Amino acid sequence: MEQWLVPLVKSRPTAHHLLLSLQAPDTIHVSYLAICTGLHVTPSIPQIPGIEHVLKKHDTDNGVVPQAFHSVDYKLRSQLSGRRVMVLGTGETGMDIAYEAAKAGAKEVVLCSRAGYGRMT
Repeated sequence: MEQWLVPLVKSRPTAHHLLLSLQAPDTIHVSYLAICTGLHVTPSIPQIPGIEHVLKKHDTDNGVVPQAFHSVDYKLRSQLSGRRVMVLGTGETGMDIAYEAAKAGAKEVVLCSRAGYGRMT
C-alpha cells in the first residue's frame, strides 16, 4: 500500500488553490482537499450476543487465535492472512477490508450486509 507524507498544506490567497507539499520535491496545487482518514470519529463497536462463542479456540483453528476487531485497529494484511474472515458492514471501509483479506490470502471472506452482496471465497 503506497503511503504519502504531507508535511505542509497552505492556502494561496491570490488564487483559489491549496498548496500541498509532499515528500520533497513534489508539490501539488489543488482547488479542494478532502482528508478522509476517519481518525476523528469514535468507533462504534456493537454488542453482539453470542460473540464469545465465536471467539473460543476450536480444534479446527490450526493455531490461529480467533479475534474480533474494529476497522480502526486494522493496520497490516498479515492480521487477516490464513484466517476465515467475516466483515460486518459493506460500506467503503468494509469493502476495503474484504479486499485486503482476499489479497492477504484469507482462507475465506464473508461479507455481512443489509443489502446482501453475497459470499466471496
